[in-house]
Amino acid sequence: MRPEDDIAKALSYDPQTGLVTWVVRPNRRIPAGSVAGYVDSWGYVSIKVCGKLRKAHRIAFLIMEGRFPQDQVDHINGNRADNRWTNLRKATRSQNMQNIAGPTSRNTSGFLGVTRGLRGKGWIAQIVIKKRRYHLGTFECPEEAHRAYVEAKKRLHKFQPTIRENVITDQRAA
Repeated sequence: MRPEDDIAKALSYDPQTGLVTWVVRPNRRIPAGSVAGYVDSWGYVSIKVCGKLRKAHRIAFLIMEGRFPQDQVDHINGNRADNRWTNLRKATRSQNMQNIAGPTSRNTSGFLGVTRGLRGKGWIAQIVIKKRRYHLGTFECPEEAHRAYVEAKKRLHKFQPTIRENVITDQRAA
């Protein structure tokens, strides 16, 4: 028997709420019918099942489609804990990277796709497509560079052409 079959027998998934619950008691402390897992430090719902830690969004695909997804799963609204079926879609790594909600911790401009120019001169707008970085220009202010990035994103990022704003990641299901 495949491990996937054991997981599908141990857990139940509600596509309307996105919650995964235990069909069988995983141990003496947790009753059948209770919500499985916890929100981890990355904002995903993680569940220890069959001796291995799994993500709830991947378990949702297993239960709904009979197998784990080949590649990645994207949370359309950016909320990693929102595992409603309407919020999940298959994605490649490149597509999933189009969904970055905001600048990384190393970004000093405060804008996605914008960095400070060399020796503090100007603001550079860049976009990444399939692991390749494209220079969009150097601008006087970060807001102007960000506008260039947003316009390029609309044209080039077909999977996710808009930037997410104010993503809440600590909810179980919205």
